[in-house]
Amino acid sequence: MHGRAAFVTVPLRAPVHVSGSGALHLRVRVDRPNTELTGRVVDYGTQRRIDYAGPSGGIITEQHRGCRGASVPADSACYLITRQRFVTSRVDVLARGWLDAAHHESLQHRSLLTPGAWYDLTVPLTPVEDVVAAGHRLGLVLTASDTQNTDPTVRDAHVQIDLARSTFVLPLAPVLSGSGGLGGRARVPQ
Repeated sequence: MHGRAAFVTVPLRAPVHVSGSGALHLRVRVDRPNTELTGRVVDYGTQRRIDYAGPSGGIITEQHRGCRGASVPADSACYLITRQRFVTSRVDVLARGWLDAAHHESLQHRSLLTPGAWYDLTVPLTPVEDVVAAGHRLGLVLTASDTQNTDPTVRDAHVQIDLARSTFVLPLAPVLSGSGGLGGRARVPQ
């Protein structure tokens, strides 16, 4: 993997309900004593979505207030009204995961890699609860670093992935009738 590796399904014949925390179990060989590894689960398909990636995190704050109950000195019962901000997009990152490979044995202690040796690493993914529509494609994108969400300490590492000994676990649940995506969506902020 030099830069990134991407894997994409054929168009889905039926909706798929992704529910829970997935993981990447990778067998890798690196030419450096350390590297960051990033995984993203991606929904490829044009759809109206909540604009989580926008400047306001998918929220529009109105100018008027609503109130519930009685205020107390430490807390007002009134609040600014909000609503969701939508955007039509071709892709949506459903889940992400990061690993500093030098922490492959423990999160408390670093164990530098021996360049050229094979290692079994697990990259946990953030939880997701979403329905991917029929006709969309699910993708897995692997990169060495993710400058949007991490501060890489190693750059330009060459990572080789043994695909025959690597797995991608994505928890699925039954699709309930009437669940078409946005209405039942509850995602951990990314």
